[in-house]
Amino acid sequence: MMNRRPPADWVTQLSDIAAVFAAARRGRAGCCGRSAGGHPLWCIHYGERRLPTHRATYNSAVASGDPGNYYRRAGKRPHVLIFAAIHGLELEGTAAVMDLIRLLETGEVQGFDPADAEAIAGLASDVSMTLIPIANPDGRMRHVEIDALLGFDLEKARYRMQGAWADGSIAGWPEVKAVHPVAPARVKHLGAYFNDGGINPMHDSFPVLLSPENQALFKLVDAERPDFILSLHGGTNVTNHLVPPAFVPPYVMRHNAAVSRRLAEWSRGAGLPLIDSFADMPADGAVQPGELDSFNLMSALHHYCGAVVLVYECNQGLAVIDTLQLDYAGMRRAHGGLFRVLLEHAVATADMELRSFGLQPARKAVRA
Repeated sequence: MMNRRPPADWVTQLSDIAAVFAAARRGRAGCCGRSAGGHPLWCIHYGERRLPTHRATYNSAVASGDPGNYYRRAGKRPHVLIFAAIHGLELEGTAAVMDLIRLLETGEVQGFDPADAEAIAGLASDVSMTLIPIANPDGRMRHVEIDALLGFDLEKARYRMQGAWADGSIAGWPEVKAVHPVAPARVKHLGAYFNDGGINPMHDSFPVLLSPENQALFKLVDAERPDFILSLHGGTNVTNHLVPPAFVPPYVMRHNAAVSRRLAEWSRGAGLPLIDSFADMPADGAVQPGELDSFNLMSALHHYCGAVVLVYECNQGLAVIDTLQLDYAGMRRAHGGLFRVLLEHAVATADMELRSFGLQPARKAVRA
């Protein structure tokens, strides 16, 4: 069995995050809002960001025939927004964001491969970044005794993540989404998916936002107008992969496909498993949503600001027989590669509008 105890520099506790943010000097650190339970939403910015006032909302600008009426990005420094733990105990991404902050603040390499850390540090001068280590602190605070789910069996992990119904039965995935918002009387234990108001922020009420966490996030997005938004998730013992977003235009899919293909190449070189979920995507990126695809937080963020939205699922190292189990080092290295690949892609496409990104050639499925 893997050692459950995380490395000493694995930072996922809100108190430790607060201390790192208080000591930040290179980034502009602060709180962009409060959760339903009153916990701070820590946020830090790197790089200058000077934007003209937009002339229209994004959807109106698109309807005008010129998305540039909202924001014209070509030739400007690309902006990347990364947030983790929208489900409060998916902490692999939180630790990785803190590794990234430590690298940007001090140059210290912890968790990432040195070559990836060097590349990220070099790319940082060509991009702007906004980093949110825990987007759902309420869910995180429900289990302060846990820093990761590595080594947990599936039932114990589900109890902490999805919770238990009033009769004590585990609220497994995806059945846990069948009742929402979750009233206290319905559950014996409210899982970390939810804020203290019983809202799973990934499935808030769009466009009328119920959760203060998402209200703060959308306000931030309107101010920053990011070009790329990356949401970091933990997916039990899945093979690492980018999840195809739903209800987005083809250019978003083409960017995702390019990042996924490059990430598959990086993963092969690093000896880490990854599934390229976009390998069989049509070359033009035109993918029709399935009948059960949901318009979720990432769909809404795209339609609010036009950003390329990406969702990354990382293996959590559960103690489940006959499944892939990454250890702490593997999780951190995987995220370092992801950050490097995304920043490289953002810089490489900085001189074009996101919608003009070239078509990707058809290719066979790749499993790294």
